[in-house]
Amino acid sequence: MGGQTIVTSTNFLSLLLHRQLKWLIYTLLYLPSAAFGAETGTPYVSNYADFGDVKIHYVTTDQFNNPDKKDQPLMLFLHGFPHFWYSWKSQLSAFDDDFRVVAMDGRGYNLSSKPQHISDYKISKLVEDVNQLSKQLAPNQKIILIGHDWGGCLAWAFAQKYPNKVDKLIVENAPPLNLLLQFLQTHEEQRQASSYMTRIKSQQGLESLIAEDYALMVRLFDRLIAQGLFTDHDITMYKQAWSQPKAMESSINWYRANLPHPDDISEADFWPQREARIDGVSALLIWGEDEKVFSQDFLTVIPQYVENVRIEIFPNTGHSPSTEKADLFNQVMRDFIGDN
Repeated sequence: MGGQTIVTSTNFLSLLLHRQLKWLIYTLLYLPSAAFGAETGTPYVSNYADFGDVKIHYVTTDQFNNPDKKDQPLMLFLHGFPHFWYSWKSQLSAFDDDFRVVAMDGRGYNLSSKPQHISDYKISKLVEDVNQLSKQLAPNQKIILIGHDWGGCLAWAFAQKYPNKVDKLIVENAPPLNLLLQFLQTHEEQRQASSYMTRIKSQQGLESLIAEDYALMVRLFDRLIAQGLFTDHDITMYKQAWSQPKAMESSINWYRANLPHPDDISEADFWPQREARIDGVSALLIWGEDEKVFSQDFLTVIPQYVENVRIEIFPNTGHSPSTEKADLFNQVMRDFIGDN
């Protein structure tokens, strides 16, 4: 039928097993426990934090445990969908000299644990992962928290729950989750932009993301690929992360657990509550002007819920300014962090 691939439940299982076998071979051959990261010139070190019910994988640079860096602030990066820690490689290398930089794999992604139940991916539990990791790596210290997409929603939520633990908050192209739920209830443009969420939460939608060697997933990066900013090596790295056992389904569970169908949203879905604010935290929102996932109307509403927020709009930039305009992104970050 015109080259169309039909994925049945039987060949979907075979496809999944094939992906897992490829990942096992890759892990045995190419991922030693020592540092890696020659593609950026910054050696990365793979680590795990064990919280009992979950293990969170995170990456640092090889200088993280240098005694001379022990008093430097912790800078913690949270990725979005369909990313993993690697999406922050430009920032890890850019800020390594002056900060203790960490990029984590959210639960369900790449090498982090993948709990079985959808309820295990509620935003309240994701926030506690960040809380536990920050306490382990920077006890009794405020952190600089950076998040993109879902990681941005998570960063906002962490600051709503634990404002006293955040020194600076930097969010890239994402609204607070409580505002997103409000928009899904009442804002027709956002409902249309988010209609894909309903599709990917279904089993058929999940299978379509995996089909043809993740063809639909790779298409999400077309804008970056066209600019030479997402290379064949990057695609290989991402496919290996997506091929981790249960990784794709677990990443979709963030949507299933926190974003009901717009017609089904109730007060119980708002966490910590519908009108949650962020006070006492200095926040920076970096926004690509060509953003398609989230309505530009968020830019006028977010300041009503965040006491001290600066908004920087990057012209001719899409959903991922940290990659598309990495140098500018890093400079704006650095200027913001340096301001008192």
